[in-house]
Amino acid sequence: MNWQDASEIVCGKLWCGQLAINAVRHDLLFPPYDEIVKRIAKGDSKEDIILSVGINPIQSSIDAVESLNGLGNADWLGILEQTAIAHDAGMRLEKFGKKLQKGDEVDWGTINFIADKAQNGTGGKFVPLSEIEGLEVPFKKTGFVAIDEHLGGLPEVGQVIVAAAPGSGKTTFMADLASCWAIEHPQEKVAIFKEFGKNEKDTGSAHGQIVMLTRRITELSQHCKLNPKDHHSRLGLLKMVGQRRRLLRYLQNEDINEYRKLIEKLGIRR
Repeated sequence: MNWQDASEIVCGKLWCGQLAINAVRHDLLFPPYDEIVKRIAKGDSKEDIILSVGINPIQSSIDAVESLNGLGNADWLGILEQTAIAHDAGMRLEKFGKKLQKGDEVDWGTINFIADKAQNGTGGKFVPLSEIEGLEVPFKKTGFVAIDEHLGGLPEVGQVIVAAAPGSGKTTFMADLASCWAIEHPQEKVAIFKEFGKNEKDTGSAHGQIVMLTRRITELSQHCKLNPKDHHSRLGLLKMVGQRRRLLRYLQNEDINEYRKLIEKLGIRR
């Protein structure tokens, strides 16, 4: 979940009357959503705001709210503030980075202060799989010996990111892992792209990624309902919702007919 996504959702909730205007600081929002909120606070009519700002950002914010899938009660104002702090820290640290590249001296105390403030404000970061403990989210055997012996398996819910340099064997590894999983859990489905993808090799397109994310969002939503105190899973769910929304926006701009077919098939509300 980034600053733009959070701004989009907060603006949409305000537009739809789900937030009080006095609870939202317009200066915290990503442009042009800050201008929309500012005009709402001034008492401008919706027609005037649309004429001034345009319909596209307003429609996007409404669509974002409708696609929350049970996350409408999350602390979106808090999420907005956290992502705004992270963005501000990134902009300020970028300036220090340019000075360092030139060999100029910098105030390391200020850098540490900015980083600490951002970290304490967001608390959002990727956690290495080896550091995750099977507490609220139990681990499940995969059938892949190395993973099961060293990690105890993989989390039952959530998103696992496999990253490596091009040509290092990520696809082969994932194919082997999927085969092991299918043998270990014959009652479960592993391949989902043959059903929804454009073809058997469709594992990286926006279409295929949206399908995968929708499956994971559905699973993780159910888990969060049963485990309301599992904040790590809820954070992962928010990130996946934001990632899917960006992919849907991309697909909508690239191929509107494909976009409409996909959201209808997956039951995603616009």
